[in-house]
Amino acid sequence: MDKGWYSKPEFLALWVHILMKANHNEREFWFNGQNVKVKRGQFVTGRNKLSQETGISPSKVERILKVFKSEQQIEQQTNNHNRLITVVCYDQFQKSEQPNGQPLDNHWTASGQPVDTNKKERIKEVKKERRKKEEKEKTAKQVSLHSILKEDWEKRYLEAVGIQCDWRAAEGATLKQLITKLRHLAKQQHEKDNNTSPVTDEEIQIFWNYFMNKLPEWYADKADLKIINSKFNAIIAEIKRPERQAKQAVEGLYEAFDLK
Repeated sequence: MDKGWYSKPEFLALWVHILMKANHNEREFWFNGQNVKVKRGQFVTGRNKLSQETGISPSKVERILKVFKSEQQIEQQTNNHNRLITVVCYDQFQKSEQPNGQPLDNHWTASGQPVDTNKKERIKEVKKERRKKEEKEKTAKQVSLHSILKEDWEKRYLEAVGIQCDWRAAEGATLKQLITKLRHLAKQQHEKDNNTSPVTDEEIQIFWNYFMNKLPEWYADKADLKIINSKFNAIIAEIKRPERQAKQAVEGLYEAFDLK
């Protein structure tokens, strides 16, 4: 726990995984074109294999391994196909053994490789914590966008009605629904433009400002977020109507004067 990376879920997950994969007894393995003895505390693997086993991207696996090597946690020998990883001071990370040589709390596989169930549980816990962190970061990002649009709505409400908006949980839920609808519109625009990149919060803000600035007068004066949300599709159609009419008028002129 004295390592700076201990609080980083992916670092911890990979480190525990390495300890779990390392041989408890000496074994033979084909490495660098010859049959070699893989000693206690060593194992043969690859960057992509570690990525598949831990869910960490291959590039990040490589970076983390370099950190472990620089801190003398591991040693590595690599070739074009795989790598031999050695856990430095491997015995310090193992529990005391019973007289018959079997580690405490371990179960043996058919190959003689011990599987520490406690370590497996720790791997699961680390992965679970990582998923929680990712979800938390994702939620924090959504809350940030939600706060920006909430503040903008409160300003619009004050200008339209002349009093402060009485913001409640219902308004928050309604705003969240509007954000989802605007995100869907932005995604449709991406597909129309053959844009494969994900929709950003900045794009949602642009759609929000355009939508609110183009609100028909009745909706703008009413300043009721629930009504705007319930009539969203009708409002979008009404906003687009002048654009369609203008387009039809231009097409009519082209046709009348036989312009191409």
